[in-house]
Amino acid sequence: MKQPEIILILRGATGAEHLALEGAVNLEARLSDLDRRRVLVAGFYGFHADAEHCLAPWLERVAGLEFAARRRLPRIGADLLALGGRPAPSRERPTVTSLGYALGLFYVLEGSSLGGRVIHRQLSASNLDQLGLSFFDPYGDQTAAQWRAFIDVLGREHAAGRADAGEIVAGAQDGFRLARMWLTE
Repeated sequence: MKQPEIILILRGATGAEHLALEGAVNLEARLSDLDRRRVLVAGFYGFHADAEHCLAPWLERVAGLEFAARRRLPRIGADLLALGGRPAPSRERPTVTSLGYALGLFYVLEGSSLGGRVIHRQLSASNLDQLGLSFFDPYGDQTAAQWRAFIDVLGREHAAGRADAGEIVAGAQDGFRLARMWLTE
């Protein structure tokens, strides 16, 4: 599958932020300890709550995106409840001012489903209890198809001029910054 130009631009512009986030989260240690897991899942909840709230007006009507079906907040909320946790209060809702920015921010949320699928497989292989972690694998065997569908929409909106590359990159960069704020200890 040929990647749309905007994906190559995004990867180049956000690669450092992506690696910094992965390094700062300390996922393995936090998933192994129930109290730290609860705090981590509460962070995921807060991040998604703030982001999804701001993205909905921009993305609900984008043809082919199916934003409502992609929202992970209900699943994360159920996981947090299963862990006996409570949602953290809102910290910093992003200011979404364009479709491009919204798609860039959503790129971070949707991209985490790819990483979550890998995490889910690693947890399964290590026999680590997966209580409260179903949100890591929201699409199951459809993860790759869901990602391709998102990439197709992103590429289409960019190519049609409805989503500016600079705004898409800005949204993704802010998305990684917000994720790091919510998910690091």
